[in-house]
Amino acid sequence: MPAPRTTTAFRRSHRGFTLVELLVAIAVMALMAILSWRGLDGMSRAQTQTLARSDEVLVLQAGLAQWKSDLDAMTASPQVIGLDWDGRVLRITRRGSAGPSDGMRVAAWTRRNDAGGNWLRWQSPPLNSLDDWQTYWAQAQNWAQNAGDEDKKREVSIVPLQGLANLLFPRWSLEQSAVQRRARQGNPVGASRRGSRRADTPAGAGHHRSLDAGLGTSHGGRRQIMRNHRGAALLAAMLTVTLVATLAATALWQQWRSVEVEAAERARVQSTWLLTGALDWARLILRQDASAGGADHLAEPWAVPLQEARLSTFLSMDSSSADADRDAFLSGQITDLQGRMNLTNLIEDGKLSVPASQALARLFDQLGLPASELNPLTQQLVAARKVLKPGEQAAPQTPLLPQTVEQLAWLGLSPQTVAALRPYVTLLPERTPLNINTASAEVIQATVPGLEMADATRLVNARERAHFSTLADAARLVPALGDAGVAGQLAVNSRFFEVRGRVRLDQAVVEEVSVVQRDGINVRTLSRERGPSPAPTPAG
Repeated sequence: MPAPRTTTAFRRSHRGFTLVELLVAIAVMALMAILSWRGLDGMSRAQTQTLARSDEVLVLQAGLAQWKSDLDAMTASPQVIGLDWDGRVLRITRRGSAGPSDGMRVAAWTRRNDAGGNWLRWQSPPLNSLDDWQTYWAQAQNWAQNAGDEDKKREVSIVPLQGLANLLFPRWSLEQSAVQRRARQGNPVGASRRGSRRADTPAGAGHHRSLDAGLGTSHGGRRQIMRNHRGAALLAAMLTVTLVATLAATALWQQWRSVEVEAAERARVQSTWLLTGALDWARLILRQDASAGGADHLAEPWAVPLQEARLSTFLSMDSSSADADRDAFLSGQITDLQGRMNLTNLIEDGKLSVPASQALARLFDQLGLPASELNPLTQQLVAARKVLKPGEQAAPQTPLLPQTVEQLAWLGLSPQTVAALRPYVTLLPERTPLNINTASAEVIQATVPGLEMADATRLVNARERAHFSTLADAARLVPALGDAGVAGQLAVNSRFFEVRGRVRLDQAVVEEVSVVQRDGINVRTLSRERGPSPAPTPAG
């Protein structure tokens, strides 16, 4: 009995792929593999070269960042040389970066005449004495001339200078290499490609003709072929979509990685620019204050701290800019360093100043700090500040002169003592008087002999209502300030200031502390240090 028409139609519509359909799908896959091999191989080689070039650029950027860090942290004093270049090696005396107890370091840069012409950096261990500094200063020069095994353990290879031109001008280098390669080989690549194209054309044509003939013989017409090979076309389309999706996902991941690296580098550079702009802004404010004249006090514009504010609140930004949606915040503060006790005042004509040492002793007592640390501190400062006569040699264990309050740990102070002294003392390049308009009651009481804490507090409360234009105004309120012995230790003007800037750009936070000196309307930067630092304690 013949099967019903509906059952036959159901079987025809649900039958699987025929052998011809599978052969066509395999042939299409093979053809795609052959055609895509050259493209995939080129993409793979391009990706490898791009990643290698990116790594080289990152290494170069790291080397240049270290170079900039060494120059920014450079320090000089009557004891040590800050920068020296003898034609072979650049030697730098810089601050340590590991912490307050980390002493100075000697960093050296040179180019070694080896196969790659490497750009090298060498660094000494932390140094706390003049004898150690002299030893490693000379060792840095010897390292550049004839490096030993111990010296090579302290060196770091930055980048081969021979390949620096290829890194900075890659297009020119690639074109030059291609020209040289074609000149050596006589351009066989183009000839082989043309020959292969001519050789493949007849075979390919015959293959398609035979395939068409075979299919025509089997099915008896083009319309019948198209109807029976719909499954092969669907399978080929699915394979094509899968291949394209895989390649697209790989390309997107590589692009995402490059974007993240570029965004991090851009955030770092932008933060540096913003902090530089904030420092210039602070210098302009101090210059305008000097032009106005008068005493320096805490009611002036420079003394008002800038709370964290979005940059778009006072900067014009195009709404179409790529950075319009970025969260960038700036905060900062200018602090009068002459509102603190200057430890440089302890040395006068190469000897210990009795009034300044007594003032520091009163501050130690007032803050409850151990008196056993006071005498070593003053003696070490005297030794570090000693001016040598011509031909005189320094003692072997002469300490290096600290440049910041944190570096007082070199002289034997405990971390707790350094943290307690930090809001009240400073280290300036020269002797300075104390500004009674900006100093705290503790510092004023410690500086003026015989002054009670109640009088110092009354002086601070009175200046909040109206600042002191002259010392005579303050002496009328507290007669002890008019004594001849303390007249030279007090003032109502300042020349040294600390500028703190803080930038928060998305999740990145960068802080910078700078010391500036103002002479008239000329404001110059003495030092800059970037990195995390404790928040300043307001004077008074």
